Amino acid sequence: METPDLTMDQVQENTTVNETPSVFAEANSLTPETAVNVLIQAAQFAQESGSLSLRDSVLLARSIDVLRPGTI
Repeated sequence: METPDLTMDQVQENTTVNETPSVFAEANSLTPETAVNVLIQAAQFAQESGSLSLRDSVLLARSIDVLRPGTI
């Protein structure tokens, strides 16, 4: 059974508290596309929270733009 490519936000929106899948099952079902989406979301969160140096923030922003043009 093939799993659709969903971002973590979409997974959270599509499940209720009682239907939340195990994080381990969810991690095992990641596709390369979904994994990149998760990494991008984590990078954006780090940028928004001010946890990164200017250099790291610029490199992350450019990396995201290379992988997903127009998303930031």
